[in-house]
Amino acid sequence: MRRITVLFALTAATALGAGPAHASVPVPGLDQAGQSNVSELTQGDPTATGGDASSLGGNGGNASTGNTQALNGNSVSLAAGGKQADANAGGGDTSAKSGDAYGGDGGNAKASGGDADASNEAGVGQTNVGGGHGGSSRQENDSSIEQGSPTASGGDAAAQGGDGGDADTGNKQIGNGNAIAVSVGGKDSDANARGGDTSAKSGDAYGGDGGDAKASGGDADASNDASVHQSNKLAGGHHHHHHGDECEGSGSKKNKDDEGSSQSNESSTSQGDPTAEGDDAAAQGGDGGSADTSNEQYGNGNAWAEAYPVEREGQARERDRHEKDHGRTDASAWGGDTSARSGDAFGGDGGDANAIGGDASAWNAVCVLQLNAPKGGWL
Repeated sequence: MRRITVLFALTAATALGAGPAHASVPVPGLDQAGQSNVSELTQGDPTATGGDASSLGGNGGNASTGNTQALNGNSVSLAAGGKQADANAGGGDTSAKSGDAYGGDGGNAKASGGDADASNEAGVGQTNVGGGHGGSSRQENDSSIEQGSPTASGGDAAAQGGDGGDADTGNKQIGNGNAIAVSVGGKDSDANARGGDTSAKSGDAYGGDGGDAKASGGDADASNDASVHQSNKLAGGHHHHHHGDECEGSGSKKNKDDEGSSQSNESSTSQGDPTAEGDDAAAQGGDGGSADTSNEQYGNGNAWAEAYPVEREGQARERDRHEKDHGRTDASAWGGDTSARSGDAFGGDGGDANAIGGDASAWNAVCVLQLNAPKGGWL
């Protein structure tokens, strides 16, 4: 909140000595002196509007170190022919290792709405000094102040922090390390298939932090200040001193030596209705980035083996006897190992949001001082 200070701008119109405008200078020797000050001040309606502020932090970049592996290390073996058809297939090993991934942080955003200040200030000072020791004197001060209605509106502020970037270290492995062996042949057909191993290791993933957002609405201040100072003094006689507090109203005092003298002060102050509106502030912190270290593995390390002996007519009996002794038809298959290890995942923190609405101050200030000092009196 702003400190309110009332400033006094006083002007003096003095009849004795150098007299400014609006002052009447008495002519020596005249039994009657007339002095009059008249002032009129009119002020318009000031208007002030603070500019709006808008800020948007940039989004953090995404980070990915994941690998995609498909149809690697597969093998197929086919044997067809004589007595000892032999087929062997071995799938190759597949491995993946991801490095760490760090999503970028969202940019911070700060917005401050413009301040607005609309005010009227008026100061009027009037002084009459009358000379001589006899006759009559008349002194008058008349002032009028009219002030409009200041209007102040602080600017809006809007800030949005950028979103943190996503981080991904996941691996995808599909259809790797498979083996197929097929043997078509004689009584000693052999088929062997061994699937390759598949492994994956993901690094750590750190999602970026969302950007902070701070918004401050503009302050608004609308005010009217008015100050009036009026005094009349009749010279002559002995002088006493009297001190009065300013801005406490008017004072008038007569004694037996001031007959035939007339003093009057009149002031009028009219002030409008100041209006101040502190505008809104809106702040939105950015979202923290997501982190993913999951691995996807489909159809890896499979093995399939099949042996088909070919028999001619009349050989079935011989095959049966031979297999009892030492003949064989062999098919073997070994599936490969599949392993996955995921790293740690750290989701980014959401950005802080701070919004401060603008302050509003509307006020009127009036100070009027009127003083009449009689002839030979207490000034």
